[in-house]
Amino acid sequence: GADTRYYASEMKGSLFTSPADTGTANFIAFYVRSGWFGTTCYKGVLVLHSTMTIVANGVGNPVCATDSAWHWQTSTFATPPIVTPSTGYDLSMIGNQGQTNESIAYDDGDANQGYYDDTNSYANPIDPTDDVRNIKKLSIYCDYNVAAPPGGSGGEGAVAEIGVKSLILDLLLEGVID
Repeated sequence: GADTRYYASEMKGSLFTSPADTGTANFIAFYVRSGWFGTTCYKGVLVLHSTMTIVANGVGNPVCATDSAWHWQTSTFATPPIVTPSTGYDLSMIGNQGQTNESIAYDDGDANQGYYDDTNSYANPIDPTDDVRNIKKLSIYCDYNVAAPPGGSGGEGAVAEIGVKSLILDLLLEGVID
């Protein structure tokens, strides 16, 4: 793998297809290195690939770092967004700062798998319709709840009865997650 710099209010993401049993998303996590100066904050963003629109409730809560080490940042959703099974999503992140040493890990992926949108806003993320596609498969994943089985009650109770399944849609650095 390698790493790529990001800039303040630049949204970056990679396209992945959701599994057949997805229900709702809990959080988006990404492997980043913060800058050397001050606090850097991030938000995870869930984008429907077919329209490049942020899904309802798809902007995660801010999570901040104060050191320059590589680490996983986890941006939770206040209200879990619905994730449609077997559908393309751009798992994305956006930061409030961008300096020389602020980077996100990636590996080469498929043609047009990655993107960046440098016309976005950290304070109020908008649909990344000015996206520029690339081959970067970011080190980013989404944790989700399994959907209720056919004929199940379909509410939170059904999800809780089945349990929570953590799926790593992509891990570039094996052994990094404990």
